[in-house]
Amino acid sequence: MITSAPAKVQIAVVGGGPAGAAVAIELARGGADVLLAERRSFPRPKVCGGCLGPRAMACLEYLGLDARRLDGAAPVERVRVAASGSTATLPVPAGVAVDRAALDHALLDLAATCGVDVRTNTRAELGDLVDGRRGVLLNDGVSSRVEARVVLRATGLPPAAPGATDARVGLGSTRHSAAGPATSTVWMATGAAGYVGMARFGDGRLNVAASVRAAALSGREPGDVIDQILGEAGIDPLGWRDGWTGTRPLRASGLQQVEERVLPVGDAAGFWEPFTGEGIGWSLEGGIVIAPAAVRFAAEWDPIAVERWARDQQRWIRGLQSRSRAVAAITERPRAARLALGILRRVPAAGHWLIPDSLPALGRA
Repeated sequence: MITSAPAKVQIAVVGGGPAGAAVAIELARGGADVLLAERRSFPRPKVCGGCLGPRAMACLEYLGLDARRLDGAAPVERVRVAASGSTATLPVPAGVAVDRAALDHALLDLAATCGVDVRTNTRAELGDLVDGRRGVLLNDGVSSRVEARVVLRATGLPPAAPGATDARVGLGSTRHSAAGPATSTVWMATGAAGYVGMARFGDGRLNVAASVRAAALSGREPGDVIDQILGEAGIDPLGWRDGWTGTRPLRASGLQQVEERVLPVGDAAGFWEPFTGEGIGWSLEGGIVIAPAAVRFAAEWDPIAVERWARDQQRWIRGLQSRSRAVAAITERPRAARLALGILRRVPAAGHWLIPDSLPALGRA
């Protein structure tokens, strides 16, 4: 039971991943009063390939974090894409492979340094509206309530409905192994069940992350599905039978709706297929670019202006998604994948479409 009067903040952020941390940092540096609630304790493991391309690196530099200095970080110079026994190797400008546990922890530390009230191991639930503020119920072992002018929901992808045909499961494992690529090279393999990415950190550990169809795991072990994808791509199996971490079945799209005094950010606002290696970069950029809108709507919540902003936001997200969706569609079709890889071998410059080297234009709120 909550007995004390609720605290009041300008903006509350629910979720402490890259999108939530990025928007909190950007807001705090602009002078906003920000509380961030994250249900997990950090550092925490995360099913993710941890590959940072030019977009992610530009966003991190803008926020004031040098990913190359994080524990275990290693430069990435190229990616080898394999499908149906065909391969192509493409350059990756300014890439870094980093453990998400280290990256996310560093981002939250930076947020706290910037003045954000960071609360980890704290569950947050949306409450009701009171006098133009949205209530947020917090529980870190003790229940409390805050009221915010705007709540930013950075809670990631929603769970898939039971039996959803587009449901995906993320799988990951990191361990010392002689298998897989050498440092500076990322391997991406596709198959009928999904795709697998492999990268080696600077301390020698091999990180394996996969996105697979939930239906492919029915009655099967994760390691068997991973090895099936690798085998279809022409890569030797890993033979890892245990030690896998998995997500719950997730929807292949986000698009949580805007509620009064609540705005979605990151994967909750719109998911992009991370096969292109831009998932973290898009999340960081999505957090940065939403900051001006959060400040504006905290000052005055105008439903018409919010609706207009939400439409513009979705158009922007769909534009970002178009290339990633096209890549995903190609990787799921063996003949199309072989044809695409053949083109990339003959015309390496076409790889800029798959792994763009352009950087986002960022500006302070």
